[in-house]
Amino acid sequence: MKKDFTLFTSARPELKFVRLSECKEHLDTAAMWAKNAWGYMHLDDEQFHYKQLQELCEHVYIAMYDGLPVGMLAVIEKTLSLEENREESSEKIVEELSTPEITEMKNAYLDYVYIDERARSMGLAGIIIEKAKNLAREMNAEVMSLETLNSTLNGFYKRKGGRVICEGRYNDSYPTEIIRLKF
Repeated sequence: MKKDFTLFTSARPELKFVRLSECKEHLDTAAMWAKNAWGYMHLDDEQFHYKQLQELCEHVYIAMYDGLPVGMLAVIEKTLSLEENREESSEKIVEELSTPEITEMKNAYLDYVYIDERARSMGLAGIIIEKAKNLAREMNAEVMSLETLNSTLNGFYKRKGGRVICEGRYNDSYPTEIIRLKF
């Protein structure tokens, strides 16, 4: 029987973050969350998110509350270079932050931000974003960015120090907004 969770307090919940590589028993749950949230983009590959999360497991963190997985995030180090990377979204980030002397920078790319539906409205999103910012600091990133497919989330990211810097396209099909997060 699956253990369920309920929160009856106004206190800020304490989350424990565990790398997916250290708790692979939650890979199926993480893949299910990803498929539920973004599966419509990969209908041709039922296992897309499972495979991708497996490959990224060193960068994916499962948020645990009272021993149960309640969310996840990934922070992936990417180098942004004005010379090498012609991807429009990366170019916009570099153009915004670069100087004549600096045309390349370390980006902490935030991906797979998800909170289980049963755990929403508990204040977990802010805790997850703070964890992401801490990870960006630990990797000595110069910038942190993410793409959102759901523009209704932009207000939340703005309250957390984000700013929309350009529009992009995921898989050349789905419009996204590229957000730079201050950390």
